[in-house]
Amino acid sequence: MRRIRRWIGAAAAFLMIWTAVGAGASVLTETEKYLTGDGESAVGILIEGKIIKMPQFAEERTEKLNRILQHAGIRIEISGEESRAVVTMDGEDIFSLTGDGGEGAGTEAIRRYGRIWKSLEKWKAFFAALPEAFPETRQESKINTPYKEYGKAVKRTALTLSAEEAAEQAAKAGTGTGLYPEAGEMQFEGKQKIALQTGEEGQLIRINYNGKCGLSDGSIRNVSVEWKTVTEENRSKDQIQIRTPAATGGERDNLQMTREWTLGEDGKEILTWTAETDALHNRIRTQKRMTARTEAAEGKMTIDLAEATVESGETRRTEITGEISLEEGKPAEGMLAIILKTGKIETEHYEVSFRTYPVIPAIPGDAAETAGGEKSESEIRREQSAALVRAILKLPEEDQAFLKDGIGEDLWKEILP
Repeated sequence: MRRIRRWIGAAAAFLMIWTAVGAGASVLTETEKYLTGDGESAVGILIEGKIIKMPQFAEERTEKLNRILQHAGIRIEISGEESRAVVTMDGEDIFSLTGDGGEGAGTEAIRRYGRIWKSLEKWKAFFAALPEAFPETRQESKINTPYKEYGKAVKRTALTLSAEEAAEQAAKAGTGTGLYPEAGEMQFEGKQKIALQTGEEGQLIRINYNGKCGLSDGSIRNVSVEWKTVTEENRSKDQIQIRTPAATGGERDNLQMTREWTLGEDGKEILTWTAETDALHNRIRTQKRMTARTEAAEGKMTIDLAEATVESGETRRTEITGEISLEEGKPAEGMLAIILKTGKIETEHYEVSFRTYPVIPAIPGDAAETAGGEKSESEIRREQSAALVRAILKLPEEDQAFLKDGIGEDLWKEILP
């Protein structure tokens, strides 16, 4: 079951970047709608996998496991805010993991990051409208500040909002962007300062925010945001830096993200994306860095994604590379290579293929859903494991070797009561 969730998570990480391409990338727009919950119809993604290397298995044992996996699959199905993952064996549903808004199917991260990028234009419109909403507090001045890759700022508008005014605007922002539904519950302390720098055509080039805010009295942070942005016909770039040191104590959650999209004369779209987090909680520092590069042209898309986590001096790294076929009128399909490392040592290696289909069939609930009554997580996992074992026992004899090797009669009784 853990391996099932690993493949779901890997596919979600891949699709997260896939859907983050955003405005301007016409070849992926419809897919983005589906995977962020905005599609008008349902979509399914069938995932199949092969293990190249696992630390607990020798080569012969891994090959036996792959003989089972050649029959198995995971079907992630998404319809609006509902999603689920269905484990299959030779095309037959074994059990499903139902999720609300992506929980259990690995799509929560897809939707969260996809919506961040999709909401940027709405956030820019929100900030651009603030000076007109608070004419009595705005201060304007002429400037002449060039920003490499973003353009030259010629005007600076400074605003100072009270805690009450900021809370009211935060609630409007949450409703308008759909990014932070809890924004209406945000609390602010003291004065909130906002500075906007605009170009000769009035376009936003730089946004700064400084103030104290949080979701509760105990979560108030000194928050500073710096956002540089440019949007042109064939190019867009955003760089956002958020620092959130605790108002008291040494905890922090800092984030820096950069996203750049270009469309070449040959029709090739290129997206590069980086995100770095630096968190300190209970004296434990955790740093993460994710990088991605995707190219889309002539019905194909390639991706190169890496995520590194440094915690207590140890570095863990995940690398995902893949290619998708995106021919018009045909299902999207592709292949991923997933490699996990500790330090420089490769610990795990998987290959995952997937393809999409447009209609979600009705899925019967699994035993845990239909038997009635509440069941513990351990009971649900046991029933799912038993269902999986029964499905494997229907496979050809030569493909059952992994399951039967080393399993005694007592263990069989525990697995299949």
